[in-house]
Amino acid sequence: MLESGDVEAGVVLREQAPAREARTGDLGWWQAPDLLHRSDWRRHRARIEQTIDLHTPWGIQRRRRVSLLKTSCELVRQGLETAGLLSVLVRPSLRVRRTEIDLTFARLPAAFDGYRILQISDPHFDSLEGIAEAIRERVMGLEVDLCVFTGDYRAAETGAFRQSSILDQMANVVAEIEARDGAVAVLGNHDTHDMVEPLEQVVGIRVLTNEHVEIGRDGQRISLLGLDDPYRFYSESTRRFAASLSHEPDQFRIMLVHTPDLADDAARLGCSLYLCGHTHGGQICLPGGKPIVQHLHKERGLGRGLWRRGAMVGYTSLGAGVAGSLPVRLFAPGEVTLFRLRRATA
Repeated sequence: MLESGDVEAGVVLREQAPAREARTGDLGWWQAPDLLHRSDWRRHRARIEQTIDLHTPWGIQRRRRVSLLKTSCELVRQGLETAGLLSVLVRPSLRVRRTEIDLTFARLPAAFDGYRILQISDPHFDSLEGIAEAIRERVMGLEVDLCVFTGDYRAAETGAFRQSSILDQMANVVAEIEARDGAVAVLGNHDTHDMVEPLEQVVGIRVLTNEHVEIGRDGQRISLLGLDDPYRFYSESTRRFAASLSHEPDQFRIMLVHTPDLADDAARLGCSLYLCGHTHGGQICLPGGKPIVQHLHKERGLGRGLWRRGAMVGYTSLGAGVAGSLPVRLFAPGEVTLFRLRRATA
């Protein structure tokens, strides 16, 4: 068990959370999405998906159509397959661990003391045969309050959503988790806008597309802010949503986003907890877990594990699955993470 120590983070808003929308489909009692907002988000996201460029909060980065890193990984993979070593090196990638972390917040609403959040990030369900079952075994029978997915559900980086088999795999994982408040998700840079409705209707996960939702307990509440991926898909929709948010000293906010690159923005908004993934902890690292590649624009020091930004606590998951043409982990074991939120005693 990892302990965060006494973290001065979070605030309390002492009023009853609004009643949730009536149950529709498989989404449980989550507030229904605003259809006009989602349509606007989809339009901007779909436009970016027609390019290979990275649309970031700091401008557009042009991408080369031929990646030296990808080509190198493919050559290494071919060599390992020829030598009969790839299957041996892949096996550790299926050993997904469960990391458990206690976080103490001075102003966590009393009604949420002991609140448990399970984070699953970067499963890439179709990248490695057996990864869905490995994840399922690590979460089997878990009783939590909330399950959050922080992006990258398929292997492909571009193209329409044709990997429908991942829906059943993800649904099987979700079915193993007893989550009192259900499950929410944000999209990653491998995901596409046309995955949203299948994830909601088949898997039963509320996808946050630059939105916030609230969870109530005994007249108190916490807020979840779900932003679209800032590594490649930072659009005008995201910019407007971020601009609409103000620092709220009377709210306990949790930000869900694919990468840690928005840590400064979240801290300025008074967020208490920031959950992300994307880096896989490097996936292939030097001894001691030093990543060789992280694919981050800005926050390269936040590439794995627990970190702080001002009063805010953040966690960058090492991810459950593997990505790229070399499905190997080295000094960066796959994980799912269980957080217990504690209210600090005076």
